[in-house]
Amino acid sequence: MKKLVQLFAILIIGNVNAQIGGGWDWAFNTGSLGGANIKHMKYTSDGSEILFGGNALAAAYFGTTTLSAPPLGSFPGQIKFFGKINSATGIPTIIKSFSNLPINFDCITTDDGGNFYIGGAISSVNSVDLGNGVSVSGMNKCVIAKFNASGSAIWAKTYALGVTGAVQTNILKLAVSNAGNLFFWAYNGNADANSNRNSPLYKLDSSGNTLWFKDALNSSNTISYQVNEPSLSDKFIDNNENVHLFLNATGGYTFDGVAYPNGSASLASTLISLNAAGTITKAQSFAGGISSFQVLRNSGNLVFKWTQSNANVAPFNNLPRVLASLSPTYANHFKGMVETTSNFSFIKAKDYSTVIDNPFQINYNNDVFLALPNGKLIIQTEFVKTVSFIAGVDYGYLDDSNTATAIVETDTNWNIAKFITGGKTASVFKQYLTSYNDTYAMSAGFSSHDILISPSPTLPTTSYGTVNLIGFNAASDLTTAYGIYSTTSGFRKDYAIVQTKSQNFPLIASTTWLGTTNNWNMATNWSNGVPTAGMKAFFNAATNNFPMVSSSPTAATLEVSAGVNITLPTTLALVGNLKNDGNIILNNVGQFNGLGAKEWKGTGSVTFSGTGATFMYNNSFTNSLVLNSNVSSFRDLTIPMLTLNNAGLTLFGKKLSITNPSPSAISGANNTSYINGGTVERAINAIGIYEFPMGTVSFAQTAIINANNLVGINRIATTFTEGAITGSTPNTTISGVAITSALNGGWFSINPNQQPTSGNYDVTLKIQGSTNLSPTVGNYVVINRNNATSPWATAGNYNVATTAGGVVTIKNSNLTSFSDFAIGRAASDVSLSNDDFTANKFSIFPNPTASLVTISAKETISKIDLFDIAGKQILSQNANGAITNLDLSNLNSGIYFARILMINGIISTQKIVKN
Repeated sequence: MKKLVQLFAILIIGNVNAQIGGGWDWAFNTGSLGGANIKHMKYTSDGSEILFGGNALAAAYFGTTTLSAPPLGSFPGQIKFFGKINSATGIPTIIKSFSNLPINFDCITTDDGGNFYIGGAISSVNSVDLGNGVSVSGMNKCVIAKFNASGSAIWAKTYALGVTGAVQTNILKLAVSNAGNLFFWAYNGNADANSNRNSPLYKLDSSGNTLWFKDALNSSNTISYQVNEPSLSDKFIDNNENVHLFLNATGGYTFDGVAYPNGSASLASTLISLNAAGTITKAQSFAGGISSFQVLRNSGNLVFKWTQSNANVAPFNNLPRVLASLSPTYANHFKGMVETTSNFSFIKAKDYSTVIDNPFQINYNNDVFLALPNGKLIIQTEFVKTVSFIAGVDYGYLDDSNTATAIVETDTNWNIAKFITGGKTASVFKQYLTSYNDTYAMSAGFSSHDILISPSPTLPTTSYGTVNLIGFNAASDLTTAYGIYSTTSGFRKDYAIVQTKSQNFPLIASTTWLGTTNNWNMATNWSNGVPTAGMKAFFNAATNNFPMVSSSPTAATLEVSAGVNITLPTTLALVGNLKNDGNIILNNVGQFNGLGAKEWKGTGSVTFSGTGATFMYNNSFTNSLVLNSNVSSFRDLTIPMLTLNNAGLTLFGKKLSITNPSPSAISGANNTSYINGGTVERAINAIGIYEFPMGTVSFAQTAIINANNLVGINRIATTFTEGAITGSTPNTTISGVAITSALNGGWFSINPNQQPTSGNYDVTLKIQGSTNLSPTVGNYVVINRNNATSPWATAGNYNVATTAGGVVTIKNSNLTSFSDFAIGRAASDVSLSNDDFTANKFSIFPNPTASLVTISAKETISKIDLFDIAGKQILSQNANGAITNLDLSNLNSGIYFARILMINGIISTQKIVKN
């Protein structure tokens, strides 16, 4: 399948699209054949310099300094280097470099004193001189070396890491603490006699002496960070020298002698936390994939990419699963960024896996994510495009050979706030991000067209701001200068190092509604002129006039503030997003497609009025709905609240999910205002009365759940099926009375996300439209079954039904599990043979009576409700004793039913005859 590349957008200043490369402080490129591999970038504590280092092939150019290395046989020579960059001017200075050094620079880190620490592997049996009298030797051993700010070697140590062999060892992570202690995590791919591979964690003092180490062994070829994340290689300790690692290894592993993953083979990721003394403080496995793992030094919080596609929510129960409303397949899906405390308690998350929540389609698998101390993220990504687009406004898929690099900045909730682009070329490569306050630096690669596409590929060129860069600028004649692989596509790339500031990021133009008149197209009604397709339109305060127009209005994005009640033209055409924290009124909207918005978000509400509307919007929609007119939906809806103002909602088999757990999240339902068809799912609390106003085209039907300390569930989904019950015919009894049929008006299926672990509830059913009604309300019984093939039975405590206008209302109390529910018909009056009468030793006398009747019971009576034979409530009387009296002298002669509520929760219905 052809891979689609999601476009990023270019922000605009005023009405002019910002050009690629605008807003950059400075830029330079290394000029290296094959590109420099930047392993480290870090601002000094005052932000005046950037300490950096890495590798290069054949030659590299840094201002007036050219580094070179002669070929190694048939391969280009290798250069290792580290230095500093003046952050004000962008002028680099190389502090130390090596030509064809047989030591890898896997990881580089620095301290606040400007010292450089190198972690890698040696591949020489001979002694290797690092200068200043420091040398190391040993084939395929790990090397840790320290250099001072002037580039002089201070010390170097080697580590065998278990069995040596043909496979070279690697340093996966390397960090230095504020106290000058060094931590590194390494990996040895050579298998021992037990097929295990060694991956130890070391702590060294400032002189390189081992303070402690923890050994990890695994039987797979990979463990954890065998991925290229140089930006995060030194971000695994906090300021208190607590260490946090996430291990991902197929086949399992041991850490400090303990086997992981623990508990289940399906648990793929294990968090290992240690304190400064090397004591393990947390070791727990989770069912999810993890990468881009980083520790915030000051707070100790953990930030990482998390991937989950299973029902096990691992440590999280409130991840934003934005795809769940589209397909049940994705009900447990999450793929995005997560922040937790150091103890792995959830803080926040952002799903970047879908266009619904991420319209610019960040490449979750390959982009570079960096968490900032201020709670924001910056993300290094790329986009492919031919024309200008507007951030937060437009996006699309286009096939284009021109790419550019972008830095995205989010807000503290990790929503995409703004971004800047630069370095447009045939292809780009993402590599490194670093920051100092709101100043950001990155290294990013660029290349020429592939040689297979162009027989004579030109040198790659690019630009950042006013700086135009030409690839391989260490030499103009590649063949003469390098002699090797100069025309192959694999080496025709270079790397740029660039800087920008958050304040340099282009901003979209905006205008605010003033409402002098109601004419959208009148410039004086707006603070900055009539909005265009490239402008944001703000409604910040209530005004006397609504924006009415005769022609179609437009805007890039639209925002409505809290407290604003605004009627919008239904002809409004948006090209970007809409955020509504107020109340938007749409009159006679007809077919609702979100006014063209890519996303419709916010905490406000949308009111549909006038003629009926059809909800056809298929993107993210987070507002509540207020229906003053009937609405039909051909889409699943996930909203906080629904208000029915003499209007109904028809779902056509779709699902309505109410996310607000308040019992009043659905309001206004009545016999003509209800939800027709489909499924209604409600978030619930442990205690509360939750109405599910369902129905058919002809009749409203209702189920009410009265939750009493329900534990273990947080959602209930309900459907109503019209007509006679399906499955087996009822064949059960209650109080010795046979139940052999059910009302044919319909039945409910009530299903929680899981059955409760404790607590109970009452269920009340209101069903109308039945043609097989009983003449006696005492014959009605709530019946239920576990599933469509299970037999019907009774559960909970019986309550006498009521009837009014063809609606049969009946409740069963003290239920502990959910299932299908219907109203059964007993062969005789159940209330007259209720087992509760015997259990509680009721006494009713005189019965029949002409006026006063006395009711006594074994336990305390708390309340008595009296109903006539039609189910109409006649009176209600509170009580507080085992004996109570009812005065029936004002009632007509006939049969009545007393519903007696005991203080122990038992409810009994007893027959009373009035002379």
